[in-house]
Amino acid sequence: MDASLFHDVPGAGRVRALVAGEGPRPLLLVHGWPSGARTFWPLLADPRLCARYRLAAPDLFGFGRSELSAGPLTFAHQVEAVLEVARAQRGGPVVGVGVSFGARVLLEAAARAPGLFGRLLLLAPYLHRGLLRPGLCARMLVGLPRPVCRLLYGPPLSVVTGLWAAGSSFLARPAPRHALPAWRLVGDVARMRPETVDLLRDLPDGRPLLRAPGPPVELWYGSEDDLLDTAGLEALGPGPRVALVRVEGARHALHETHAGIVAAALLEGP
Repeated sequence: MDASLFHDVPGAGRVRALVAGEGPRPLLLVHGWPSGARTFWPLLADPRLCARYRLAAPDLFGFGRSELSAGPLTFAHQVEAVLEVARAQRGGPVVGVGVSFGARVLLEAAARAPGLFGRLLLLAPYLHRGLLRPGLCARMLVGLPRPVCRLLYGPPLSVVTGLWAAGSSFLARPAPRHALPAWRLVGDVARMRPETVDLLRDLPDGRPLLRAPGPPVELWYGSEDDLLDTAGLEALGPGPRVALVRVEGARHALHETHAGIVAAALLEGP
């Protein structure tokens, strides 16, 4: 799975999107942090999804093969990247799947251009900073001084993050595990720009967007999420346009450990 398209984002740079499928409907997959488009390998390689959808998974700016040519990386750059890829799709409203930080970006994009999207699945959505579960991971992301975080999560130390991300993906996914292009995922994550961690630390609160008009939203979360607080996730819904989907026994990486359940929901939905 390595077919790519590049999209120019005016005033920002160029976004690489992995693409798959020949179906009539567009499906957009937005990754979280610290990762890239390849983390969606189970969905991009699913023959059922490829028959129903045309899938596009962009690397957000600062990740993978996307290239930011503007000034300092901002949250708005990520939203524009998602919107540019969404606008390039044909075949009607886009179905969007966002993971963790990518769910927050996708929700903002849908709020900016609600007519582009027909349905949103937000998996383990990191929608505001208060959702981080207290623990080592939270301290590593938001508790350390900003220069230290940038040092840890930028080249050359980001190679270690890449190895960790690839190893976690390998262990999380069902057989055949050999089909995972792990070395490519390591390379993509190793290119992560250190400023990306600032976006997590300064994340704008997305809760008001759930109460605004827009496409239907499904908030998926694992009962054993090891990064986000499950009580906080449950407090995000339900609502007039928001449904909660609790996955028993699941942790944070629902798109990897429970890709089959996510794919089934996408096949059953409108």
